[in-house]
Amino acid sequence: PVHLAKARSSTMASRLLRAKKKVASKLSESRAGRKVIVKFTGPSGDHIISALLSAFEKHSGRQNAKKMRLHIFKLATKCGVLYQDGQLTEESGMEAREPMASLVQQLQDQLSAPVDRRSSAGLAAAVQELHNALLPVLTPHMKAANAAKFTEFCEYLGSTAFLEAFLMQEQYSHERDEILANMQKLASVEDSEGFEATRQFLRERMEARRRLLAQLIENPRLEDYLVHEDTAKGLKDWLVQQGGVEASNCILFLNSVADFRSTSSRSLLQGRARTVLDKFLGPSASNPVPVPPEVVEPMSDELLEGSARKDLF
Repeated sequence: PVHLAKARSSTMASRLLRAKKKVASKLSESRAGRKVIVKFTGPSGDHIISALLSAFEKHSGRQNAKKMRLHIFKLATKCGVLYQDGQLTEESGMEAREPMASLVQQLQDQLSAPVDRRSSAGLAAAVQELHNALLPVLTPHMKAANAAKFTEFCEYLGSTAFLEAFLMQEQYSHERDEILANMQKLASVEDSEGFEATRQFLRERMEARRRLLAQLIENPRLEDYLVHEDTAKGLKDWLVQQGGVEASNCILFLNSVADFRSTSSRSLLQGRARTVLDKFLGPSASNPVPVPPEVVEPMSDELLEGSARKDLF
């Protein structure tokens, strides 16, 4: 009887959690869904989401922005239910802590920089890193379709097409200013409320960056310079001074190749490969790099066959 009672209790708890998640799913499609988001992120978080969705709409239309809005609200609300029921904990999200901090720092750096010094490569990599850290945490607690929404959202947010338009074009200036201002508000709230753990984490991260810079000076390697946004910019500026625009194009090309290789969806590889080829290696390339034709031709042939691989370049 005791075992039977425990089994019934466990079954009831499982059913109750499923019911809560289902209600949360319906809730997120209404105005009440936004109230749940505000509860966990505050007004500044809500303003950031609204500005991001406005940028989505400008870039790809109202229908896609609406879809992404539902993705955000559903995922955040479901996570809230899981957190309240103890299915998600601070410990389970520890692996995503550094990728989240990296994404926030990258976004602040890019939005604060002059337009001619902005780059999408670091942001795209940070979005991908956060996705890879969070997906294994979410997947055990969600249906495959809901986890796929998180992947779809991250792929769009981290796409070169969206990020380059969002960072560079004047029509997104209001959204950029809104996101940056509210990110700064969130940071000041954390400071005023005494989030010592967060401050300690950022101090450790800064110290790690200092060690990295010392290593780059003592033992410089090209790939290490390209991985980090600040050092990549410094290398690009130096190359322009030394070898002109063509040398600078080489850095842009290597960053685009790194972005291409980070693509997680095979359906996107072909199109992104064509973009890299046309921009840097094609006969009418806007940013040509000095690669011999006998090296480019096999790449073009592979694209024509529709079989682009991550190691194409």
